[in-house]
Amino acid sequence: MSRIHGNYIGKPGHNSELSQERINSEEDWHKVFKERMEAAGWSLKHEVVRNDGPERADFLGYHSEINTSYTDGEWFGFELKYSDYDCSTKAAVAAKQIERKYLDGSWLSTGEDVAVWVVAPYVEESHTGDATEMSAARNRELEAAELLNKTGFGYLNSWHPTPYISIDRLSSKREAFPRFEQWVSTPALPAFEGVFDPWEHAHWFTYDAQKYADQCRVKHESTKVFDYDGDAMGAVFEKYRGGVADE
Repeated sequence: MSRIHGNYIGKPGHNSELSQERINSEEDWHKVFKERMEAAGWSLKHEVVRNDGPERADFLGYHSEINTSYTDGEWFGFELKYSDYDCSTKAAVAAKQIERKYLDGSWLSTGEDVAVWVVAPYVEESHTGDATEMSAARNRELEAAELLNKTGFGYLNSWHPTPYISIDRLSSKREAFPRFEQWVSTPALPAFEGVFDPWEHAHWFTYDAQKYADQCRVKHESTKVFDYDGDAMGAVFEKYRGGVADE
């Protein structure tokens, strides 16, 4: 939980902190995303071409809180989209793009297999507008997050007072609209830094990125789009039981 200092911006109808950045295109969103993520401790590479093909990913990155080094840990891939007042998350387009162009690729000089892919849209109406429009846009984003999480993708909720990456489909709805003006929580993996630093009170273990990656692999390897191997997922939970990754 993080204590809010300054204006409360979590309630629909109040512009998000990001709305001050004048994001009017996907190019603008790339710039702001990079600045905010790096300010929060993420190490990023922009427009990365895969080793075994011509495809180019928007961003690859990791965070030192959950990955101990460049070569020891799991990399996250980010596909960014921009939506100008049509309430579209473009989540389905981004997920198809990831699956078709990036998912099985070899990346970076070490031939990394990017473990967790995150859809990261900037939906204008989630950040500015009246309460009704903003609430509808944010709820649409939460629905997209839940759907993508269930099929093995992460989702960045950039409008939240403490922006976060939803990995677990249950996390996408938890504290979606903060109920208290003094405290907010980060429901999943903290993202970029804003007025309220989501890393301030978040506690992560060095194996968290690996845990998320294992969960996503189980979902991706499923033969069913909206279901996955329960036994395989149970094995993942058992692997990390007690706060230690058992090899």
